[in-house]
Amino acid sequence: MVNQKDSILTGVLFNKGTTNATIPKILLSFYDKNKRLVWIDHLFIEESIRPRRKHYFSYRIPENVNIEVYSNDYSQSYSNGILNREIKNNFLPNRNEKQHEVLLQPIQSKKFSYVKMELNEYNGAFK
Repeated sequence: MVNQKDSILTGVLFNKGTTNATIPKILLSFYDKNKRLVWIDHLFIEESIRPRRKHYFSYRIPENVNIEVYSNDYSQSYSNGILNREIKNNFLPNRNEKQHEVLLQPIQSKKFSYVKMELNEYNGAFK
């Protein structure tokens, strides 16, 4: 759950694993009132998160960005070198196009109406 005060999002990350989350990164996807993706940003956490520990974060919503959506057509998009429509047709023929909407959290912003947050982490060690 994410909290908002003015243009600041705050929350808690919890490492439920057994190894350090060495380089935690939050991927933030911002959506307009029609739930269309319009902006993507990231936040690197400056410290690793040890197992069974939590880490508080805060993020300022970018209000001074100029957004111009050129296209919502993903038919010519590629993922790992494969055309997006081929992935959709061959691997995900019954994909629910609205499935991502359950992860959207409403926010108060001049530019955005929803945010989706995902955590990427690098768990590594040097030998």
